Amino acid sequence: MDVADPWNLIWVMPAQGRSPRWLPQVPGDLRSFVDGGEPMPRATLALQVLPLNAPDALAAVDAAIAVIRGSGVEHEVGPMETTIEGDSLPDLLDIAARAHDAAVALTGGPVQTNVRMIENPAGLASMHEKTAPFRQEARA
Repeated sequence: MDVADPWNLIWVMPAQGRSPRWLPQVPGDLRSFVDGGEPMPRATLALQVLPLNAPDALAAVDAAIAVIRGSGVEHEVGPMETTIEGDSLPDLLDIAARAHDAAVALTGGPVQTNVRMIENPAGLASMHEKTAPFRQEARA
């Protein structure tokens, strides 16, 4: 089977209420595309920065979020963690380490950072695609 063949496709079963679609199976250097021709991210990383015994823990978390915002990657700040996504897991890990370092520098004390990650060279659904149906339900 030739993975570079554009007719080598995989059927993607949709979440409830979404249209099914075909996605190409391509080598790592090529991009998979979804509806509208938007490139799919290859990695998603969620991090939770927890300053331990810090008198102003929120300031340390804000410093970590500032690093993430300054990185230019797609991100979503949540009440318990921040999710970032992009093409390179090593780049996302570097951003997470710099966010952690910013919190440590501000507190001068211990900071625990929890990281969860997923990577797929063929591409992943974006964090916005994954959560959009539930956000629409909340608005209804």
